[in-house]
Amino acid sequence: MILNEMFRKANLNAVRYSKYDVYTKDGEEWVAPAPNAAIISNIALDEPERLLLDALNTGRVQYVKDYTDELKREILLSFVRCYGLLSKDNAERIDWIKALLTEFFTHFSTTKMCEYTDDPAVRENYAKLVSRYQLRDLAIGIEVSPIPDEKGRCNPVLVWDFNSLRQAIETIYIMALTSREINLRMCKHCGAAFIAHHGRSEFCSDKCRNQYNVYKFREREKGKRK
Repeated sequence: MILNEMFRKANLNAVRYSKYDVYTKDGEEWVAPAPNAAIISNIALDEPERLLLDALNTGRVQYVKDYTDELKREILLSFVRCYGLLSKDNAERIDWIKALLTEFFTHFSTTKMCEYTDDPAVRENYAKLVSRYQLRDLAIGIEVSPIPDEKGRCNPVLVWDFNSLRQAIETIYIMALTSREINLRMCKHCGAAFIAHHGRSEFCSDKCRNQYNVYKFREREKGKRK
């Protein structure tokens, strides 16, 4: 996995807890570590690819019309339980998490629309939106690897030191999006984000590819009958 190797030397200064509670304050829902929660291992950077796709697709489901608000909320909370809070704060508004991850996926989908369109004017408008996405601060340094490569050289390597889960996700996203070796794509059928490891696959799964082909076949048959 290219992303796993790219972020092999990474540190995340964020705490993850064994349990999170939801409470209401001033009419808004908040999520925070439970009073009896224990600090547990933060797995966020164990698999950067999984973290990136989970963040993108948690944002995507907020657009799915067939999902109830309760289901969308539960998916957001599942992301928090798996990875922890996005910021350095001790509690976060659920609507803030929703807005952040939705904005995250919106940028990704806009980038893909910019790639796919053949209309120069539309591409220019999309490009303006894409270019507005900026990292708030850098979390990168350089150190010399203590392990020599195959030629016996101790080369400089990138070292990442993230101060929040949000910063880690945004950095991994930008690195993946701009890399020519990482094929970050949007499923042609369901719209989910996925990384194509073989060729230029257009679908996130065999199920989506089969469903897409079935729908296209039905459309062609319907057109023939008109």
